[in-house]
Amino acid sequence: MLFRSSEFGTILLLPLLLRFDQRSSSVLLRFFYSSNRTLPRPSRVPIQMPAAKDLPQGGAVDGAAANAVVDGAKTNGDAAAALAAAAAASQATPTSTSTSDLDRDYERVLAQLGTLISGRSRGDGRAWEWEHAMEVMALCLERAGLVVGGEECGGDDNTSPSSSSRSTTKNQLNKLRVIHVTGTKGKGSTCAMTESILRSSGYSTGLFTSPHLWDVRERIRVNGRPVDKRVFIAAFDDLWARLESKADERVGVPAYFKFLTLLGLKIFVEAGLDVVVLEVGIGGRLDATNCVPPPVASGFTPLGFDHLELLGNTLPLIATEKSGIIKRGSRACFVVAGQPPDAGAVLVEAATKAGVPFSLAPPLADYKVEGGAGAGAGGGAVALSLSGEHQRVNASLAVALSGAFDSWVASLLEKGKEEEEKKVVESVEGVENDDDDSAETFHLRHFTNSSTAAASASSSSRASALRSGALPSSYAQGLQRCVWHGRAQVVVDESVAPPSSLSFYLDGAHTPESSATCASWFAEAVAASSSAGAAAAAAASGASGASASTSAPPSSPSPPPGELRLLLFNCMHEREPLRLLAPLSETLSAKGLPLAGAVFVPPDSTYAKLGPSEESASTVDLSWQQGLAQLWRENFAVTAGAAAAAGKEVKGNAGEAAAAAAASAAGKLLPPLPTTAANAAAAASAAPTGAVAPSVRSALEWLRSATRASPGLKMRVLVTGSLYLVGDVLRHLGKNEE
Repeated sequence: MLFRSSEFGTILLLPLLLRFDQRSSSVLLRFFYSSNRTLPRPSRVPIQMPAAKDLPQGGAVDGAAANAVVDGAKTNGDAAAALAAAAAASQATPTSTSTSDLDRDYERVLAQLGTLISGRSRGDGRAWEWEHAMEVMALCLERAGLVVGGEECGGDDNTSPSSSSRSTTKNQLNKLRVIHVTGTKGKGSTCAMTESILRSSGYSTGLFTSPHLWDVRERIRVNGRPVDKRVFIAAFDDLWARLESKADERVGVPAYFKFLTLLGLKIFVEAGLDVVVLEVGIGGRLDATNCVPPPVASGFTPLGFDHLELLGNTLPLIATEKSGIIKRGSRACFVVAGQPPDAGAVLVEAATKAGVPFSLAPPLADYKVEGGAGAGAGGGAVALSLSGEHQRVNASLAVALSGAFDSWVASLLEKGKEEEEKKVVESVEGVENDDDDSAETFHLRHFTNSSTAAASASSSSRASALRSGALPSSYAQGLQRCVWHGRAQVVVDESVAPPSSLSFYLDGAHTPESSATCASWFAEAVAASSSAGAAAAAAASGASGASASTSAPPSSPSPPPGELRLLLFNCMHEREPLRLLAPLSETLSAKGLPLAGAVFVPPDSTYAKLGPSEESASTVDLSWQQGLAQLWRENFAVTAGAAAAAGKEVKGNAGEAAAAAAASAAGKLLPPLPTTAANAAAAASAAPTGAVAPSVRSALEWLRSATRASPGLKMRVLVTGSLYLVGDVLRHLGKNEE
């Protein structure tokens, strides 16, 4: 089984909540923590992970032999050797036995991880207090062995120590070089592009994001790939043993998101990476990821309304929570264009108070690709692998954050030269200073190491190029190569011929603002696809006409049925579905591309489990989806029959008339949806003006059957509302990452 939190992290990322019972003043500090201690306790193996660059990079290793080496190393207490052997084994083609053992061990870890999921609904958040989050995180970090008792957790904008005074001996997190990103929409895409840019520039990278689509290891990426299973298991067991052995009635093993945050930080520290990009789960100030020391740079994607029960119901309140990642000692803070003025003012004030330079990320259009990597000689436009105008906004922030990191590395190296000259003088005078454990000294030594010298040495030239308006070629490559599944992604169903007949447009939008953005992207993508198809057809027709100009024209076949646009939708129960559906329907109608209908389907995956449910389609509860369908029919579905019965064009509105025509065409072209005992009435609808499918598989098979039954039909399906649903559709289409 695979487990994950909900979109943008779940309430389980929220740390300790103080709650006082009216009949007693006892502090119920276990509100968010698992008390299940019935699982077998893993053996405690202290892990000292070698740097990523020191791990074996290939070569055939027998799986059983590698396991024996690992077991022997553990017996001898040599955890570093065990981990190195595990990494070596991961590079090999394992035997079936070793693969089976590894999979069983991984399933055991996932089962343990699943016990940390409380199942609480985020909608109950008004009753929860989470002001002591960072105090609890500090305790967990101490128990995990990442900090020494008494060290502060993260720090705020006034109390964070400078990098020159932060100890890497007392606080292992001071060894990290962090870029921290928050916002309401687009923060995951921004983090992915930032990581891709820095990796393309030669840095070793860590990336922490949430949620995941298929495998929990997607949340913790090392050099662009989900962390290796053996490394994940070894780090998990060590962390679990440390936290479980010290759990008490106040604080137990932390909840799901907090545990994964600790696990990711532990893996990143022990891997010795050049840079770590962290995506905030919810908010910022009290988010579990905010335990890190002042980041090199922090970034803010567009702010909007989400998690109101936790962050507040006004944009200034939401911005105040998110501004908590701005800390004294950071080099820079960037925001994207288009921030709401009242929210932007809060961010400016927070940065000013912390003494952190605050800037607007320059738009991507301001740059030309260095060396002509884009279109045109001598420099060109910046191309992205992620489609949509909103991704260009996110990319502008990714470029700014990457540039800030390069600039910081360059300044660090320059200061190092000055320090080196100073040491030469001190050595002549007999002064010794070899016990310096400050973060700044640690970072300087790291970037002057031979294995990182190449990337760091060119940091100055890249930073200089950006200041002159030139996008370094490595930045352009990073943007072009970035892969971020389930966000503005188009997948053609290859099981239907011709392949272009059935296309899925997938985006995990789940806020009102992101729904409107998703609709705009869908309209642009569909229009571009239709234009390309029309151009190809015209070219083919022209070629055919030239060759047959002297012959009699054949009888004309019936015109193809054209194009249908459908919505495949689900959202979580704590969301307000009307606020998500309205921007989708209204934006597309305004652009002249209305939806012919909507199909509401339960995802295979849930908050507690990824993948197909053990329930059959005939027993799954469809009441939520039936409610969504009814909501759609009452507010957005318009049929041509209804318009004719009223004796007038639909409200005299051309956009709604187009929607009615599309719905009428859908009724003629699409077969009834599959019928189940639990959903007979809704599923039997002849046209999906607001219908329910009992499962993702049945919905896809219905779409495929309809496409095959209508030659020439172009089916464009927008899948949105939930990353659970998006991930499940991608899995059924065979496009899951691993």
